[in-house]
Amino acid sequence: MTVVQQLELLVLQAVVAFYVVAGNAFDGPGCKLLDSVRINGPDVAGVQVSSAEECCTACRKQPGCNVFMFVIDGGHCWLKANETSRYSSSCCTSGNSVQHLPNCSASDPLACSLAGQCVDGNCQCDPWTKGPQCQYLNLLPADPDHYGYHNLSGYNSWGGHPIGPIDGEYHLYAAQMANKSPLIPGWSTTSTVIHATSKDPLGPYTLQSTVLPVFAHNPQAIIAPDGTILIYFVGWPSTNVSTPAPATRETLRHPLTSVVPTADDRPYTAAGPMSLAWSKSPNGPFETKILWDTPDNHKHGTNPSPYIFPNGSVLLVYSRRWEQHAAPHIVYKDTWVATAPSWQGPYTNHTPSNAAWNVHPQGEDPFVFRTKRGFHALNHWGGPSTGLLSYSLDGLNFTTSTDIAFGPNVTFSNGTTVHMCQRQRPQLWFDTLGSGRMALWTGTMPYNPGCKFTNSPTFSLVQELNTKG
Repeated sequence: MTVVQQLELLVLQAVVAFYVVAGNAFDGPGCKLLDSVRINGPDVAGVQVSSAEECCTACRKQPGCNVFMFVIDGGHCWLKANETSRYSSSCCTSGNSVQHLPNCSASDPLACSLAGQCVDGNCQCDPWTKGPQCQYLNLLPADPDHYGYHNLSGYNSWGGHPIGPIDGEYHLYAAQMANKSPLIPGWSTTSTVIHATSKDPLGPYTLQSTVLPVFAHNPQAIIAPDGTILIYFVGWPSTNVSTPAPATRETLRHPLTSVVPTADDRPYTAAGPMSLAWSKSPNGPFETKILWDTPDNHKHGTNPSPYIFPNGSVLLVYSRRWEQHAAPHIVYKDTWVATAPSWQGPYTNHTPSNAAWNVHPQGEDPFVFRTKRGFHALNHWGGPSTGLLSYSLDGLNFTTSTDIAFGPNVTFSNGTTVHMCQRQRPQLWFDTLGSGRMALWTGTMPYNPGCKFTNSPTFSLVQELNTKG
């Protein structure tokens, strides 16, 4: 069975399961009502009304409300900050309401999420984004013939994005589980980093080799100004050592609201440490080292994402886990920032203490990048298949949108749509040949009943962004 046929089969499964496959976020002027749709998301308030239209009006009047759900039986109106997921249900009518105009102020240096220009109180978004605040990725339909990397021999991959072209080929470095293990629960003991190639940046990619053995996970590849190929990853350099995260990490997640650590809170060991591999050839071999020599600086860090300036200096954004000292000892995920004069280091942490106010509560899997307006970061957060967009003028202090930038439903150019149970580890590919093309790479798992990792493959999916306007 070809990849396209597999995707079409997954579409059929999703339809049979009555999953709603509309857009991944609400947008557009006024009220947009969706009958027989139930949405999940953080609640702002709740009121009693008699119709979905009145629920929309209540959302417009309520600060912080962007989407709403009207429960037909009982007339309760749930006002929500954003949508994290949606389902087919006759119980409800859901919708969105663009809040009070103007949407932006030209005097605000962070207007339009640093992804557009404020004109007459409204954001004119750069082509790669859309929405009232330019907070959504403007994704094109995915190409079923150029779908990224999907190993048809039974191996599960996760995330990654390509670099190049180098000698006419694009080079993808992605996490792949050894022994055909599923991503969950096997990632912390079976993950490797593989190298795959393609003549097309969107694939399909052909596996070439394993460049980093167990344990190596969540790689991000980048070419330094001196031509060195770098892979930032989570794992121990050139060893067979693993530090699995405790199982409670997945059950004690904090809400999106910011919780600033105190001096009494303590680092929480992640499946790290953060490491770096480098080579002059895309085929390797790669030398490796731990980013920080002091264990206290890296044992709680994970998923490093670099931006390298033309002078070779590095801005590094990474996830950090810490545990609340007071009961119930909840484990939190935040995003921290470090810099280095070059990729060789040394790396200096700019969030050195738990009390630092520039801790960013954006979840996990950061990907940092820069546009003509400033710095941005994509993070997995808001649900198992969604992500948020953050933005910054200086690369050190970020503001995070409360709306999801991408969601679980992937529409293909052949007209089919697939609901992804998991869509995480976002990374962007930028064309280096001058076309301005961009594409979103994510680790994905298509729908299966119960969304079990043992029932569906995970693979690295690419979806191009609209950059033409």
